Amino acid sequence: MIFTDISNKIKRINVYTIYQEAFSNKSLQQWVSLTIQKRLYNIGETGSSTKLVTDKGQPYYSPVTVSIKKKKGQKTSNVTLKDTGRFYDSIRMNLINYGFEVSAVFLKTRGHMFKNFTNLYPSRAAFEQDILSLTDAEIKFMVEKYIIPDIIKRIHEAI
Repeated sequence: MIFTDISNKIKRINVYTIYQEAFSNKSLQQWVSLTIQKRLYNIGETGSSTKLVTDKGQPYYSPVTVSIKKKKGQKTSNVTLKDTGRFYDSIRMNLINYGFEVSAVFLKTRGHMFKNFTNLYPSRAAFEQDILSLTDAEIKFMVEKYIIPDIIKRIHEAI
């Protein structure tokens, strides 16, 4: 097989299909959700590496919230956005054209979570997007573990 034949076969590979198949992978979808949850819980940072501090932060929670969380046996060393677990359980990766988006339910008993973070974000949309985004390192890992192997497999199959 000459190089031109190989090149033509590779050109026929539909990258969009590879992305869609990769993003449909339940393992990848679970990894995205768990990665966001772990980062929020362990270090209290968003996809842009913003350290979450509430409007009343001392440094992270108000004294009343710290007291309540301690009674429940919950972590208070950083903002986790985990109280009942409902928010974490709602984090989902959804397929869209040429990629994916992550969604979640940001409502809690007394309204939207954003109301506690107006010091950091100009809008609910900005808050939600930052909370549910992946860091550059997380994206790099995802591409290396889930996307590139599929591309290589398709190239091998094509030639």
